Amino acid sequence: MAATDIEPFVSTPDPNTTSPMPLPSPSSPVPPALGPGEILKTSGKFPKPTKIPGKNYCKDEVVIRNADSGKVMGIKGRRVHMIEELSETIISFQRVNPGAKE
Repeated sequence: MAATDIEPFVSTPDPNTTSPMPLPSPSSPVPPALGPGEILKTSGKFPKPTKIPGKNYCKDEVVIRNADSGKVMGIKGRRVHMIEELSETIISFQRVNPGAKE
């Protein structure tokens, strides 16, 4: 093997050591994974859509591929996020009263 050849390092987990990531508890809800090509599916929380009394619609819960919380980050927040990624630091903001002394 030449000095320029590089072999990939593959580590096998040791059952005697603790896992670095905590395992999910059996009681914690795990969202169902979407299969290839699936974009939307029911979460399984409700057996069927539930009719709301006195309303004209039904209630159900679905899982959407690539969905986030729905909050859109503003330009200032995006800049802070980019700086945090590039510098590998966490930037924290605190609200301060205008008349407060340091």
